[in-house]
This record gives sequence, structure tokens and C-alpha cells, in this order.
Amino acid sequence: FLMSMIMTFDRADKNSAIYDDQAVPNFQSFMQGFVGFRITSTSPLTVEYYANVYSADAELDVTTLYPWYTYGEGSWHVLAVSNLAEAAGELAYSDDKATAKKIEWTNYVGGPSLDIMSKYLDQAIALKYIPYAATLGQYITADDAVAAYTNLKNWYTAHGNFWVGTGPYMMGTVSTTEKTATMTRYPAFPFDSDQWSKFSAPQIAVVAVDGPAQVTTGQEGDFNVSVTYNKAPYPSAEITSVKYLLFDATNTIVNQGDAKMTAEGAYTVALTADITGKLTAGSDKLMIVVVAKPVAIPTFFTQQFVTVAP
Repeated sequence: FLMSMIMTFDRADKNSAIYDDQAVPNFQSFMQGFVGFRITSTSPLTVEYYANVYSADAELDVTTLYPWYTYGEGSWHVLAVSNLAEAAGELAYSDDKATAKKIEWTNYVGGPSLDIMSKYLDQAIALKYIPYAATLGQYITADDAVAAYTNLKNWYTAHGNFWVGTGPYMMGTVSTTEKTATMTRYPAFPFDSDQWSKFSAPQIAVVAVDGPAQVTTGQEGDFNVSVTYNKAPYPSAEITSVKYLLFDATNTIVNQGDAKMTAEGAYTVALTADITGKLTAGSDKLMIVVVAKPVAIPTFFTQQFVTVAP
């Protein structure tokens, strides 16, 4: 996170060894809203981020600091090596700078960049190099840096590229002539291949109610609520709430509350004698409202019943 933020500023700083004119417009746009951020905890990692750009919808105001870069790979130790190469005037992150300086455009998967990167990787190991040490030195030791660079060297020896990511696939063989690449599944990736398939169709809850067709005023009445999806119980961990609204014959709400879960996908609405005592003889209804986390659409179900005098 810190490497990403530092480079946002450094590439647009004319005094920087990796300054690039191409980075300036994006930086100026970024600074129109950016105020600052700070790390308040490292275990767990907690970051406060401040900006003057916001939306009325709270969920759109969440800023991700996950490191990604339009100009290259995002692992800090990979960027540290390519920074050394750019500072030395042998590589450039942008096509514009590479053309203007008549140097190689940084390429992590093929071409002359690989030999240049390899040279500066060896230099980083020898120097126990910590990039932006004044800041990152608080979180990365010299031994940490050497271990990361050594792992990167082992990766390059095994795979022939410097594209080290965090996704479900590893970069394999690359042919710049044919413009093809072979990807290999990363078996330790934390998410199963079907992790997000549940979002291919909206998981709208299906509600059914089983209860008495007739309730006597001043006497108890229990209604059993079934909440399912694809004919299976809707997991309670995925449900925000199961609520009920009780309407009398004049369509006025006389009671409301939470249904009680008795098992996965099974809930009960227990209308006590005090509650039914508020009903008058006539046609009443019990409305069930299920709010599920995976979808923005609640499920409404209305059960009609008749209230009679004792």
C-alpha cells in the first residue's frame, strides 16, 4: 500500500530519479481530491483515507488502496528493481519516456528488459536494497528485502519473466513474436474456481408460510416461515433479517418484529395473545420481509388469515 502511494507522488516529482511527464496529468487530477491517509494499525492492517471526492451513496465512497499499476506489475520488490533500472536510465515505465530517452520500455515478460531487470535484481540483493527506506524501512528489514529478491530471482530462473501477481494464474511461457502467453493455475490461490459463480444468478429468497387459516382474538397463533433458494435452505449467514408486519382488517399495522430462526431456512412468527388481542374480527394478513446480503431486492410474502371473536 505504501509503495503504491509513494510512487503516485514520485513519478510526478521533477526531482525524482523516476520522474515521467506522462504521470503528471493523472497526478494533478488525483490531487484535486486527495487529502491524506495514515496507517493506524498493522495487525490487522487498518488505514484511514481522506479525500474531498465523495458520493451520496456510502458504498461508492470506499477507497481501495490495493496496489495496482497501469505501468507495470504491482509487487513492491519487482517495482523496486525496475525503479533501479529506470533511475539508471535503462528502462522507462511509459512508452512516451522510453521513446524520448531512446531506452527500453519496461517489459516484465519479454524482450531486452528481462536482462536489464536481472542485472538490477542482483544489485538489489547485493545492496540489501529497501526502496524508499525512510518510510518502508519501518516495515521492511534488510533481511526481508533480500528474501523477497531471492524469491524473485528463483521465480525468474524457473519462469523466465518478472510478472509476479496475486491472482489465480501464474505467468508461464511468453512468446513476444507470436504474441502468446501460457498461464498456469496457482494451486494455493485462496478462492475456489466457483467462488463467485453464485453471483451469476441473483439469489432472491423464496418464502413460504405455513400457519392457521383462522386465528381467535386474544389467543396465540404461530406461523412457520420457510426461506429457501434453489429448493435448499437459505444460509442464515447470508441473511440480514427476517421480519414480519401484522396488518388488521383496516390494513393498519398492529405489530411488527423479527421472526425467530429455528433451523437453517426455518423461522417462526409467534403471535402472542396480547398481539392477537389487538385484532378485530375480519380478514387480516401477515407480511414476511426477507433481506438477503447477496441481492439488493428484499423478498415479500403475504399470508392471509381470518380473525374471529372468541
